Amino acid sequence: MLEFTGGAAPLTGPAEIEAGLAAAVRKPGHPERPAPTHVRHHVSSIRFGSVGQDRVEVSSYFAVHTDIGLDHWGRYRDVLVPANGRWVFAHRKIGVDAFASDSLMG
Repeated sequence: MLEFTGGAAPLTGPAEIEAGLAAAVRKPGHPERPAPTHVRHHVSSIRFGSVGQDRVEVSSYFAVHTDIGLDHWGRYRDVLVPANGRWVFAHRKIGVDAFASDSLMG
């Protein structure tokens, strides 16, 4: 599940998450601004909180760069669980702290 702070409906399952994120990139945040031609996410300050055999809680910060440079930034709060011998995201909560004034996505 991909959850957004601020009221957007959560996205559930890989197909819905992929489609929802692709739509967000294709649709400009403001009608008069173009859609970005590239989007890069940089993640830092990764912190493992609660660590158990069946669940790990992780927090981190992100910065998103687009054609304008720094576009928006915020925090991820993740829950990972084991599945088929590897750890996968069970839940991600995205909190955007701020958008640049000329953001292509906000």
